[in-house]
Order: sequence, then structure tokens, then C-alpha cells
Amino acid sequence: MTALQYSTLGVGNAEIRLLDIAPGDGDEEICCSLSVVSLNSHPQFEALSYVWGDDSIKKDVTVDGSYHPVTVNLESALRDLRSPSKRRTMWVDAICINQVDLTEKNHQIPLMGDIYRKASGVVAYLGHSNPHLEQFLDWSQAYSRKWPLLSSRRWIRMTLRSWSPQKGVREKDILSLETFLGLFEFASHPYFSRMWTFQEFLLPSRRPILALGKKSFQIDHISTQTWKSLHDRHFKMASKARGRLLRARGIEPEAQELLHLCQARFAQVIRDFDLTPNLVYMGHMWARPFKFDLSKLFIMTIHRKCLEPRDKIFALHPFIQELVPEICAPDYSKSPDKVLLETLSKFHQSSPFRTQVFMNYWPIRASGVEDASFPSWLPDITATGFPFIMDQGLESTTLRISEDFLILTLGACFIGKCRPPLIRLGTDPEEIVRRIAGLMYSDGEDLHSLAGSKIRMRRKKHDPERIFNALWTWIPLGQSRKDLRLILSICSTIAQYKSIRKLDDIPFTAEQSKKLHILTFAAKVFANKAFFWTDTGLFGTCSERLQEGDTIVITSEFRRPIAVRTRLDPSGGPNHYYMVDWAYVDGLEGTTMDAQLMNEIQETPLSDIYIH
Repeated sequence: MTALQYSTLGVGNAEIRLLDIAPGDGDEEICCSLSVVSLNSHPQFEALSYVWGDDSIKKDVTVDGSYHPVTVNLESALRDLRSPSKRRTMWVDAICINQVDLTEKNHQIPLMGDIYRKASGVVAYLGHSNPHLEQFLDWSQAYSRKWPLLSSRRWIRMTLRSWSPQKGVREKDILSLETFLGLFEFASHPYFSRMWTFQEFLLPSRRPILALGKKSFQIDHISTQTWKSLHDRHFKMASKARGRLLRARGIEPEAQELLHLCQARFAQVIRDFDLTPNLVYMGHMWARPFKFDLSKLFIMTIHRKCLEPRDKIFALHPFIQELVPEICAPDYSKSPDKVLLETLSKFHQSSPFRTQVFMNYWPIRASGVEDASFPSWLPDITATGFPFIMDQGLESTTLRISEDFLILTLGACFIGKCRPPLIRLGTDPEEIVRRIAGLMYSDGEDLHSLAGSKIRMRRKKHDPERIFNALWTWIPLGQSRKDLRLILSICSTIAQYKSIRKLDDIPFTAEQSKKLHILTFAAKVFANKAFFWTDTGLFGTCSERLQEGDTIVITSEFRRPIAVRTRLDPSGGPNHYYMVDWAYVDGLEGTTMDAQLMNEIQETPLSDIYIH
């Protein structure tokens, strides 16, 4: 059978292809045909939103009489979503766009915003049916609607049964924990952590229908506040159910296994850095209409993943275009750094503040100093996770960039030079925790003696909390004062038993043992961080790219410390640097802020520095 032959699409009248899926059921062959229509003629079709999955494993479907390879996820979607009795017309990106024709992709990608807006409906396919997910969606309908749906009767019936007999309470507790697992499977589903599904879910005027296998769920009952209520309420309900089951005697093996699963999920909330953004930002996904600005776009998508780095920009094109109409159209012939540079240039032309907002949300490229082909201050859009940003409260900026968009000029106050020794925390989690504890609670070789006798420490009080804050600033999870005191006590115990090599062998209290996982989780984020001292008597943290002799500055534009490295300027001019990375300096931020130090900085005249 020959390969699928694509016809040429017209560019001027917004032509697209639609996929007609022939009726079928079960293991029957998936047969489809393509038709060409103009979006301007208001065709009737549904749009499919899904996760591509592993692109290296393919299955064949028949399109226009030819075998066409698609990912396993898409094959499952077509099989589950086809009707047993009539044709179904859908727009499916992987088939309706000729993926090997770069010119066509560059014309079709900008149309995707209109495709999802104009579709009669959008189906968000989450894969095969899952009992825990179904239970969570049933539960959310039962407790977030004024009038529950018929599918919620099970929860209402179980609630009534739990009012009297102990068996009813047990059954509801088990169902609660199963639904709790469904909550996390929902929030951690790959669909909610991919770049392209962000626009596909938010652009339609009506919320997409969720599809689990052949089952569909309307989710119009979930709003931003409802999600927070569901999330908080279910955490409390699952915690109480777990406690009752743990105290119960003669618990069934199935319930024991369920408890172990839930315990693993509780631990994952702390341990898994990728799950946390979904739990935090999920509620914003339901808002209609979706109100956005650049800050909200970046903070809601920086944790999302894509195989193609340029898609971190291209997948947001419909939203960015509304804010910056002159933004460049997606073009896959350009390198990722070129795409980013052009995007920032358009931001800067419309408003320099937008460039500053963008730079605030991503770390600096690791290769920025060594790669002379692009500016060192260019952000790393391939980064994922929580954005590292301080609340600056700025509404305008004096950010200055040269006409060729290569040199960034900042008004800077010099904080000091990094002097030896830099303490690098390494990568082994247990060793990282030990080094942190040693810095906080060392005997005789404390922070000040390590800094060197010739250095006058600006803040001589040896406060372990200050040292911990210098590292904890990289963790975007708030901790209560009680939790902080407990974590400090754990570090003190580790320093006390420094001769014991394995953390598991240290005699922690029961309360300390419960919180130890927070430190081991944090060690993943602390990995390769550098602890530094300046020749002006201050200390702080930065990434592993920091070197002895680098300069720490704080600028009027960003109001947070930056590590820079001297660049020899051919013309002999002073103050030319490469940008190394953002940094943290004790006394300049958060709870450690020192009024005297801040006053000195504010009274110091700024010097222009030129970042290449």
C-alpha cells in the first residue's frame, strides 16, 4: 500500500484538512479520509486535543486507502472516539497537517488558534478508561453542583450508608481513598503538563469534553474556586479516612494495599517537583473566559513540556498575538535561540516591561557565557518547573537593549566579588543534606571562619535560619514556622551525629522522621548549587556555573542579585560582562533583609554595566 499523498493547501483562504473517521467498533480497522475546507466557510467539525506520546512507536491507520503511521496514543483516541454507526469529522493535528512539509507547518500552526476557537466542540482525550479517574470525576460532580448528576448517586448513597453502621463508614473510607488516587491521577496526567494542550484546552469558547476511553465527562461544573475547594476538601477527607483505616483492626488486604498506594501519593506531593505546578495551577484551567497577561501565561506554562524547544513560544502564539500583534509567526526553520531573540525583540518594541517580565520567569542559559553566537542574558526556554521569580512590584522598567538587540545595559550596584572557597553541594542527596547541616551547625568552623579572617562579616550573628534561607529560596513551597523549626532541628541532629554516615541510622525523633522527606526532596533542587562568600563580607547561593572571582551585582531593573563575569572589551571600555545566573544574597531579600545594608545600597550611585 502506498504512502499517504497530501494535496497542497491554499494559503490565502485559510484552508485546512478535516479527518472523516469511518464508523467501526472493537478491533476493526481504523479507516479515515481527508477533505479540504476553508475555515472561512464555517465548516462543522470537532477538534481533538491529546498527548502525542512516544513518537518512536507507531501504529498504522488507513487514510484515503493508504497506511499512515500514528502514535499509539492517537491510534487509541481514534479507536475509542469513532462512532459505531456514523462518520465522525474531526481535526487531528498529526494527520491533518503534513508533518514533513516545513512550509505547510509554518502556515498551519498559526491557524490552530482559529481551529480550536471555531470547532463545534473540542474533545480532550485522556487515554483508556481508569476506575480511579472515573470515581474522582463522579465525586467532583456530586460535591460541586447544586443538583448532582445521576452518575453521582453512588457517592450520595454511600454518604447515607456511612451515617450509621461501621461497615458503611469503612466502605466510604475505601471509596474516598480510591477517589483520592483519582484526584492525583487527574492532576498528574500528562495532558495537563504538555505545552500544546494548554491552548487547545483554553481557546474553545466552551470547555472541552474529557474522554476516558469510550466514556465522556462534561466538566463545566468545575471553576477556579471549585477546583481549590475540591482539592482542599478531598485532602481532608482522604486524611481522615486514612487515619480511621490505620486504627481499624482486621483490615482487609485490599484496603492495606490501598493505604500503601495513598501513602506513596502523599509522599509524591513533596518529592515530585513536576506534580506540584499542576496541583497549584489546575484551577485556572477552568476559567471562561480565560483572562491572561504575559505573567500569567508564563507562570502557568513554564512547567509544561515539549520535545521541540521552539514550541515553548509557538504553542502560546494565539495568546501572545493578542497582546503583541506584531509578534513573529511560527517558523521552524529558525533555531530556538533565534526564535527567542526575535520574540524578545518584539516584546521590547511594544513595551520594555514585557521583556523584563519574560526574563524574570526563566533561568539564564547554562551555555550563555561560552556561546558567543547569542547574548549571555538570553533565558533558557527549555527549563521546566516553577519559575524562579521575586515579587518586585514593578509596573514599568528602564530596561535598555542595544539596537542590534545584543547588549543589555543595567544600572547596577556592586555587592562584591566571590572569593574562595566556593562550597559546591554536589549531587548525592544524603551528602547535600549533610553539607547543609554542617554549614548551619558546625563547631569552630562556622560560616565566619570559613569566610576567612580578613573578611569582615556584615552580619555576625550566626543564625542557622539565615543559611537555610539562602538555599530554601530555590524551593517554591511555603513552609510554616512550625515546619521550619522542625527542619532546623533535623539539621541540628544531623550535625550532632556527623560520624554516622547514613541518615537512616541517625536517631531522629518520631516528629523529625515524618519531615525528613522534605529535606531529601529539597536536596534534588539544591543539587550542584554553589555557596559563596563575597570580599565585602556577605554570603549567598547561586547555580554551579558560579566561579571564584565572579562579581555579584544588584540592578535597578531586576532588584535581585545577579552573578556576572568580566568580559574583555576590545575597545578597552570598563564594566563589560557576561551574565552567569541569578543569585541569592543574605540580607537583601525576604525574611533576612537587613535595613542598614539596604540603605547603603540605595545610597550608592548606580553604574551602568553592559551585559553581552
